[in-house]
Amino acid sequence: METRLQILHDAQVIDQDVYHGMLAVVARLEQHWNLRIRHAQGEMMITHMANAMMRARQGDVIPAIDDEVLSEIASSDFYANIQEMHHDLLSLFAFVVPEYEQGYLLANLYGLVLAQQESAA
Repeated sequence: METRLQILHDAQVIDQDVYHGMLAVVARLEQHWNLRIRHAQGEMMITHMANAMMRARQGDVIPAIDDEVLSEIASSDFYANIQEMHHDLLSLFAFVVPEYEQGYLLANLYGLVLAQQESAA
């Protein structure tokens, strides 16, 4: 995970602040939230989040995620927990993340939590 973030930083896809913030996200997910993220779903989530944070920092605008996807997440048994994790992770950054980015971040967290649930079953 750290190597992937280093590559994104070295390629100037993410800046120093987002790089350090994402290292904190990795630590927070593993240590505080006890999530296993060192697998394909975790790598995808971290990569997508790093890109989203950089877009937010630069003010780049993208289309919002489909409402049906958000409805599925909101109706899940994990929604309250995902929301709590989401806000916790965003607090690691010193800039505001627009709502249109947050839907994608929620979807990636949802995928990560589902992967955790499936591997525990």
